[in-house]
Amino acid sequence: MVDGLGNLHIGGQFKFVGEIVANGIAKWNGSSWSALGLGMGSSPPDYTAYLSALAVSGSDLYAGGAFTTAGGKVSAYVAKAVVYPLVLTLEPDGSGGYSIRFGGVPGTAYRW
Repeated sequence: MVDGLGNLHIGGQFKFVGEIVANGIAKWNGSSWSALGLGMGSSPPDYTAYLSALAVSGSDLYAGGAFTTAGGKVSAYVAKAVVYPLVLTLEPDGSGGYSIRFGGVPGTAYRW
């Protein structure tokens, strides 16, 4: 599944993507792989969890499959992840002042 920024999200029955522990879900940003949180898990732990469906809507990534945890939280068979969370930070500007930095869903308009 490709999101609005061109990142590729994959899901399936795997533990690693390259040398990264991914637990069934990962993202390719065009140059490197990364895990999405703790990934998917199952109970009992010896049962192999897997994803069979992915969908993107705005900043949310939805996953479905044979898993009982997502991101370390109980989530049986379906889960939602906020892929681009809103971030507001206050940073020193190097001149004794501060600047406000805001990040959110690319391509989305925000009002203060």
